[in-house]
Formats: sequence, C-alpha cells, structure tokens
Amino acid sequence: MVLTVSATAAFGMTLSTAANAAPASQFAVESGATIQSATGTPMPASGTHAALWANANVATTTVSGSGRIVVGGMGQRCNGAPYVEVTVDGVVRGSARLGSATTYRKYVIGTALPQGSHQVRIRMTNDRLTASCDRNAFMSYAYMEIASPAPPPPPPSGQPNAANTGVPDGTVLTQFYGNMTITTAGTVVDGLDVHGFIDVRASNVTIKNSIVRGADPGAVNLALISAYGTHTNLQIMDTTLVGAVASNNLDGLKGKNFTATRLDISNVVDTVMILGDNSTVQNSWLHDNLHLPDSRKADGWTHDDSIQIEGGRNILIQNNTLTGAYNAAIQVTQNVDRTREVMVNGNWIADGWCSINLSEKGKGPIELFTVQNNQFGGSRNYPCGIIAPVTSPVTMINNVYTASGAQVTVTLGA
Repeated sequence: MVLTVSATAAFGMTLSTAANAAPASQFAVESGATIQSATGTPMPASGTHAALWANANVATTTVSGSGRIVVGGMGQRCNGAPYVEVTVDGVVRGSARLGSATTYRKYVIGTALPQGSHQVRIRMTNDRLTASCDRNAFMSYAYMEIASPAPPPPPPSGQPNAANTGVPDGTVLTQFYGNMTITTAGTVVDGLDVHGFIDVRASNVTIKNSIVRGADPGAVNLALISAYGTHTNLQIMDTTLVGAVASNNLDGLKGKNFTATRLDISNVVDTVMILGDNSTVQNSWLHDNLHLPDSRKADGWTHDDSIQIEGGRNILIQNNTLTGAYNAAIQVTQNVDRTREVMVNGNWIADGWCSINLSEKGKGPIELFTVQNNQFGGSRNYPCGIIAPVTSPVTMINNVYTASGAQVTVTLGA
C-alpha cells in the first residue's frame, strides 16, 4: 500500500511523480511496483531501487553464474520491518527481513545453484498501512555470488556460552534487596545485583551489567524481569537472570517490545516468554531450565521452554544457544494473540520433545515463520527438529543437525 504524501515524504524520501520517466534499473517491475532514485547507502551501481508498496508488487531480474543469490534492500518500517520472498527459477529459495530503513543491507538467499541464467522474482509478503505509517520494501540489487563449499559450523568461541553472555567478568555490583518497579521513562539500571524482581512500566528503559535473582514467588507466577504494558524500546544487555529458588511459578524474562542481548538465563521454568510485538532475543545463552512437578498440568510436570511465544509479530530470535528445556526450545502457543513475522536465524538449538513446536490453539495459522541457518542438536523425540500444523507452513533454509550434517525437516502435526 502507498500513503498519499507530498513529493517529499514524511518518511524522509523523495517520491517520483507520474510525470517523471522511470530511471534505468537492473530490475523490471510488475503490479504497481516502481523504480525510483536510490535514497539509502551504499549507493547501488544503478543509482536506483525497486519500490515494493504492496504484497502484489514484484521486482524481477536475471542473474548469471553459479552460487547463491544475493539481494540488497532496505525497509520502511510500520509496526515492524518488511519481509521479502525471493523466488528463483520458479522456486521459493528464501526470505529476508529488511531491518534497516537507511542502509541497503546484503542478504544471502538459499543454497548454491548451478551455472546458468537464473530468473529472480522478489515480492514483499507482509504489507501494512496504518493512519501513521506505511511498511514498504526497497530493493537495490541482485547478483549471484561465487559458489564455494559450505562453511563449517562456527567455532565454540562464537557460540553464546558462559564466557560471552551475562554480567561481564570484573563488573563491580551494588546489592539491591527488594522488588523494583520502573515507572520513569529513560531509566538506566546498571551494575546492580537485584535480590528481587524488576517490573518495567515505562519506555526507553535500559537494564545492563546486572544480575537479577528474584525470590520465592509463592503461588503467583512471576518473572525475574517483566514488561507487559504499553512501554516501548526496553533494552536488556549483558545481564544474568538466575532464579534464587526452584519454583514452578518462576520464569526469566516475560513481556514484549524488548531487545535482549547477551543474556545468561537459567534456573527458571521458561527462560523467555514473549507476549507481543517487536521482541528480539539475540546472542544469548538460555539453559538449565527448571523441570518440576506441577499439578496444574495434565502430565503433572512443568512445560518448560527456552522461548515461549504467546503471540505477536516482528519477533527475531538470532544467534542464541537454546538448551535444557524439557518441552521445547521454541514453543509457539498463541494463547495471547496470533503470531506472525517470526525469524529464527543462526541459533544453536537442542532439547525439548521436538525442538521447535508450533501450535495454533484455535486462533488460525501462524504466518511468515522462517527458520534459517540454525544448528540443531538432539531432542527427546529425535529427529523431530520442528513440528507444525500443515496450515502453518514454515520456511526452512539451511538448517542442519550438527552431528550428522543432515538437513532438518518439518514434521506435520494436527
């Protein structure tokens, strides 16, 4: 969809008018897409980009050679970034989340293709228009990279673990006893050892270089850090969340509108529970969940997960180590809302009955769920790496079992 704006748009880009001839471009466009002068950096060789305003819009080109397809693009956000789907020679090869609004980032799509001429089609898949914003995609180039052997799995030093997550070694911590409710926007929590819970109720809060331990939650379900409300832009980084007691009512991080980076979370039931939009977990170590008797469950035990998604859109799970959960490493339940636009990229994933489990819970299909470039370990129902309803298709790209190198496939459930 395209907002009607003046020639200089509110989003900081100059729109072409019908009177202007379309500039030369690598791309041809279909179904309302347009060619415009480039507005991001680095400047593409053509000086243009293909603007995709709606899901029906398509940018096409032909590339020659062998190897993987590489596309460049940036995205205009509207309650989340745009996703594009890349089809090569009539087969969907992958998708990309265009996370930057100013930089044409490079996205490598799918696996290597043989020598030849290849037809590339790019379309946006999650158009959105509100009274205040418009989500669009801008594609700057496409080319074929030189084929090369697949790289080996990253070395252990690159995998999130005890050495590179949590409160940094040598940090001087101040003891804080009691619970903390944050109601002032822009609050920074830095260098604290919190023997209690943190409840975030304001925007632009930062929690860093700290430990949060909680306390006995009693009969009430609590999280070491919770952020349920109307806040935005919660940043949590270089922080350790470790439960002070073993309780089936104790979780780690629970909420929405947060970015969690380099966290070490353990000794809780669900290490992360996502309850809404714009939630990112990256470069973190989620491990050693509590698996305890729980009379509220049909089987009498907690259903502990590394990451449980209760609902929301624009969710990124990237470059994490997810181990130690009995139920699932990533569990989608849709108990709160529909789930859409989830990217699971570059993680080390293991344990659970099936490591990733998608359940619609009667709320309809889970949409735009992409799993790519992940290393899978074992699960209790090995080799069930992913299970999903047939009505909630999962885009799978280059996911392998670490032990065998075999590709991970989706088991279709009810």
